[in-house]
Amino acid sequence: MPKAVKYGLFLGVLGIIVGSLLGLVNFITKPIIAKAEEEKVVKALNEVNSSYTWIESDIDNVYRVGTDNDGNVQIYVFKTSTKGYKSGELQILTFIANDEIQEVVILKMTDQTKGIGTKIANQDYLDDYKGRSVYDFYGKASTDFSPRTSVDVISGATYSSRGLIEGLIIASNYYVNNVKGGNK
Repeated sequence: MPKAVKYGLFLGVLGIIVGSLLGLVNFITKPIIAKAEEEKVVKALNEVNSSYTWIESDIDNVYRVGTDNDGNVQIYVFKTSTKGYKSGELQILTFIANDEIQEVVILKMTDQTKGIGTKIANQDYLDDYKGRSVYDFYGKASTDFSPRTSVDVISGATYSSRGLIEGLIIASNYYVNNVKGGNK
């Protein structure tokens, strides 16, 4: 048997073995990772308000709702994923009640420049969005905002800032269209 065929068969069998092992590792770790991510979300929800009961929503694009003791919905939570610097992922929870952003939590932030792009996760920066009307973001694009507007884009972190703003725009659009029925 020629060497090329032997090496080809060897590499093929090795590829099947390695692929199978990777599949097995994925099968084992996927539920563990999903559970850890869910625990992170639950922790973030409870940090915002531990007196609410957080339940999955049956409203399109609403991730969770916070209900009071009587079961009345008090707050809507939207989970969005956007792109930041170098197409890194930003995963954001936006809490909206009474047509206002109540809280913004960044769950995941990949490939953002440390010390610059990561500034969008600073609580002081996120607090600037609290109390803002969803209509400030509704129907807009992240490029509609500039230093001359009331939305601050962090200097040197334009892509990261715009990724966060895009998440707020998506959440605001979902809120107005799916919770308010498209009505202002």
